[in-house]
Amino acid sequence: MRLAELAVDQIDPPKNAHRLDFEEQPMRELEADISTNGLHSPIEVRPRGERYEIISGHRRWEAHRRLRRLTIAAFVNDKADDTETERARFAENMLRTDLTPMEEARALERAMRECGITLHNMARMLHRSSAWVEGRVQLLTLYPDLQDALHARAIATGAALELTKVDDEAHRLYLLEYARRDGASIPVIRAWVADYATQRAAAGGAALPAPDLTKPPASAIVLLECIVCTTQHPHTELHLARVCANCLKEIQR
Repeated sequence: MRLAELAVDQIDPPKNAHRLDFEEQPMRELEADISTNGLHSPIEVRPRGERYEIISGHRRWEAHRRLRRLTIAAFVNDKADDTETERARFAENMLRTDLTPMEEARALERAMRECGITLHNMARMLHRSSAWVEGRVQLLTLYPDLQDALHARAIATGAALELTKVDDEAHRLYLLEYARRDGASIPVIRAWVADYATQRAAAGGAALPAPDLTKPPASAIVLLECIVCTTQHPHTELHLARVCANCLKEIQR
């Protein structure tokens, strides 16, 4: 590996970047720091024909590009193959705390697939449980609208997992919009999903009437049935209680 001063426009972004986009505020802070203090650590690249591909340091290169810097200090790794490059990117990015759940999911899946890392070994590397790693990777199976909301940090991971149980797209978007606007808690969303399942079962599996998304209310109001009196009430007026199965039967009786 050798240190060189390379032209910024001679360097290409990572072919399979883990980061889906850049958050503007952290990028502005990085640009200001580089403008004031210079580059603290060179980026790492590998030769690709007449050009170079970034192995690590995507944000630092992007900051230089935005600042219209002509050159950037870089370690040139002439021997880095695809597997070594993926391992290096994964190690750098998974140590960051600002990745979104979807960026983590993509990084994990790619590292396991391209580097041959088993789920168990991945968990050990990250000091996480195997269930956490498996759960992150499974986010890639969510509906695209939920993946987008999760990446935008508009909803929590638990909320996305609950909403994926709503297979009717119109109803899912309806509930997703409410969850995004009002910041509904996971227990509340779970109640919405359970109510959807009840209505679907009552309809014999037939599609339910599509909710009107063109006129959203000022605040998210979803009606749920009280288990005692069976009348409908806004979800905001119902109370969550920790009740065992036997006691629940007594209450319902």
